[in-house]
Amino acid sequence: MRDSRHRKPVVFGPRCKWDGGNRRATTIRYVVIHSAESPSDAAQGVANYGARTTTKVSWHVVVDDNMLIRQLPDLAVAWAAPPLNTNGLQIEMCGRASYSKIEWYRHQGTLKRAAWQVAKWCKTYKIPARRLSDSALDEGEEPGIVTHAQVSRVFKKSNHTDPGAGFPMRYFMFLVQRRLRWLG
Repeated sequence: MRDSRHRKPVVFGPRCKWDGGNRRATTIRYVVIHSAESPSDAAQGVANYGARTTTKVSWHVVVDDNMLIRQLPDLAVAWAAPPLNTNGLQIEMCGRASYSKIEWYRHQGTLKRAAWQVAKWCKTYKIPARRLSDSALDEGEEPGIVTHAQVSRVFKKSNHTDPGAGFPMRYFMFLVQRRLRWLG
């Protein structure tokens, strides 16, 4: 049985106010997982913030329990997790880095909807559906899936800890791999 309930709705816009210009698809090597530090049903509010903020931040999609909002095209450079802006796809999940694993599990809609998007990106850009270790990320030889916290630890360009120690990464990767199989 396919999990079609979490594939939609996908809403386009509003576009994030800031971005770093265009890039080639061949430069995309990573998916970076973020928590939006917002309530679990706040995708529209996060999208509106991204469209109006004077802070130079942006992301490709934001997802909550009810919808996914596309804010930048994949080939636009989002300003979210330096230095993985030019070669990363950025997904903001409504939730908080302070969430426990149980709190994240309560938001199956967010996790499953985000997993669909990540699986589509993995298929489109030939990114292996695997979580990279900090050392693999630091070496930069393998493409894969990372968190903003990892990017901060490895490259020390920010101090972000999202999506948090309680984020159920093993379960999320299971969801991504399962959806990738469904995508063929």
